[in-house]
Amino acid sequence: MKFTIGLPITKTAFLSKTLESIKKQIYSDFELIIRNNGKNDVMKNEIKLAVGDFINLSNVKYYESEEQLTMPNNFNKILEKAEGDFFIIMSDDDTMNENFLLEFDKLILTYPETNVFHCRCRLINENEEFTGITEICPEWETQEDFVFHRINDRRLFYLSDFVAKTSALKKIGGFNTQCSGWGLDELTWSNLAAGNGIGYSSRVLLNYRMFTGNFTSSKENLKLRFDDIKLMYENFQKIINETCCIVDSVYPADYMHKLNEERTKGQYDLLFRSFTFSSSLLEQASFYFQNKNTIQTKSAVKLMLKRQLNLK
Repeated sequence: MKFTIGLPITKTAFLSKTLESIKKQIYSDFELIIRNNGKNDVMKNEIKLAVGDFINLSNVKYYESEEQLTMPNNFNKILEKAEGDFFIIMSDDDTMNENFLLEFDKLILTYPETNVFHCRCRLINENEEFTGITEICPEWETQEDFVFHRINDRRLFYLSDFVAKTSALKKIGGFNTQCSGWGLDELTWSNLAAGNGIGYSSRVLLNYRMFTGNFTSSKENLKLRFDDIKLMYENFQKIINETCCIVDSVYPADYMHKLNEERTKGQYDLLFRSFTFSSSLLEQASFYFQNKNTIQTKSAVKLMLKRQLNLK
């Protein structure tokens, strides 16, 4: 079997659209693994009802979590069951173009040694309205090029726009369980690009949905993102040391480390701004004192607190 599409489900608002887009794939050599990861029995039943007849299709496997798993643990449960040579994690609110698998099959045949591939994305909102599009990338690039564009804020990518060689993903331990979810995509894909680079289709093959109900926008996940930022920073520091500290690298290591540090500080600032606008002063103060020893966040948190107190 060529492809495994993993579909971890926690919500149903756009699930029918996601399922229909998978069903309409022109390339048919794939299996669909659905994992019901609802947070309680009510949500589990709602998800199972929404999945409906898909459970009975011959190329579909259906599983339920006894209790809600973290995002990476849930993904890894799906990965364990995957029989396809290549693996996709599909978000339960995004949709595939009908040529998604077909175009990735062509790309894989062109670069047989490469372990990870991605495509251009159309950005949409909850009303299916166009809100943006990701940038054009080269058809193939090295790991250090991929990382450079990411930490230099020249590259957008997500989760469902990537296809990974299943054996390679399993070899690196699957999805990093230290991560709560935010940044899990770049942790995984950047590591898979080691040695054999990363392939790319300039065709717009995925609709990525941005709305207030998704993981990265929800208030309850803001605190978890604090540790994810640190994890991403350390991951890129490691990659920079492994790729840029070599004679023929076009990127000086000290320059790349500086970019990574600046990006990390910017992410902390963005995080605290988000936290400020969605939480009370008491919550902000508590969060600050819990993390006051983190040097990068001190000035940002103080600034946020002063803003709430209207101090100049």
